[in-house]
Amino acid sequence: MLRVTTPWLAVCVTGALVVAAAVLSHTIKGCHAAERGNRTESKPPKPKLSQPTTEEIVVMESGILRYTNEARKTRGLVLLRPSPALSYLARGQSANMCETQDFRHESDAFPDGWRQFDQRLRLARITSGAENIAYRTLGKDRRQWAQAVVGGWIKSAEHRKNILNPAYRYIGIGIAPCKHGICYATQVFSPEIGRKPDRGNNFASRLLR
Repeated sequence: MLRVTTPWLAVCVTGALVVAAAVLSHTIKGCHAAERGNRTESKPPKPKLSQPTTEEIVVMESGILRYTNEARKTRGLVLLRPSPALSYLARGQSANMCETQDFRHESDAFPDGWRQFDQRLRLARITSGAENIAYRTLGKDRRQWAQAVVGGWIKSAEHRKNILNPAYRYIGIGIAPCKHGICYATQVFSPEIGRKPDRGNNFASRLLR
């Protein structure tokens, strides 16, 4: 099992793409994950701002899509299109990390059927894809928060490979406000649009928007 000491960015892929490890790495059922950290505080600061509203979360998710596609556009790549199925997976991953306080792609602390990345892809009937995760303290400017998160991914070679992978056509983005003024963010990429699970799926009902 991988021990993560001070994580803030991580990347995980399965299917056609496998990335190299960054600072800490492990291999899990065909998925190679790299996680890196730069947080030094032993305890997060107390929140100074109110939790973002549903409308603000939509703005933040839209901002992540915008800045992600701007990075692709400058390199002549096709812009990613939002996928409801991938967004469902991304929101579920962010919610799981917040609820369990376990910042990684795969964890036994996550609900059944969500513990492994390939399991989550199967929920949406997707055979290959990639995932970027991050968390960051929320500031007053919600758009700037999204820009900073994407900027952090772009600076990391492993995350940048996912964002700039020409094989990917679809993206899902999910943000989960959490305690201590922190928000978790997840991107899920795939060449496939997938299919959003129905409300009969366990854990699906509280995530579907």
